[in-house]
Amino acid sequence: MHKIAISVLSLILYTSLYSEPAFLHAQRVNDASVSVRYDGLYFNHFDDGTAGGEYLRFYPDGTVVSVLSIGAPQKVALWLTREHPNAAKGTYKIQGTKITFSTTRVFRGKADPPDDFKGSIEENGATLVLYAQDPKKSRNYRFIQLPVK
Repeated sequence: MHKIAISVLSLILYTSLYSEPAFLHAQRVNDASVSVRYDGLYFNHFDDGTAGGEYLRFYPDGTVVSVLSIGAPQKVALWLTREHPNAAKGTYKIQGTKITFSTTRVFRGKADPPDDFKGSIEENGATLVLYAQDPKKSRNYRFIQLPVK
């Protein structure tokens, strides 16, 4: 009986020393479920203080669209879709809390050079911290929940 108890204690001690702690496993599970939000738009104000800014909209299939607009978020949400002719379009990828995407705008039949973004998803999808070329010049995009088309 004592040998069984010692064996069980040894197994428990070994498991607690050499296995992944439960809180780390829970964090990995939570990281895997981090995503962008689909029920609204992400918005970043223009840096120069003028009205408007850049809007981003994500779709569950990996599509992202963006547009610069002085329109109010409630108005932009009504027309910013992947079908809109002036929206830049691309695809995004998420790994853990990191996001990367590239968008290209086609204007009068010509494609502009792509805009490449990297960054992180923070506050359970409420904020995106993104940068294009220079990581020191990041921009915060705040999520606005809105009825979208």
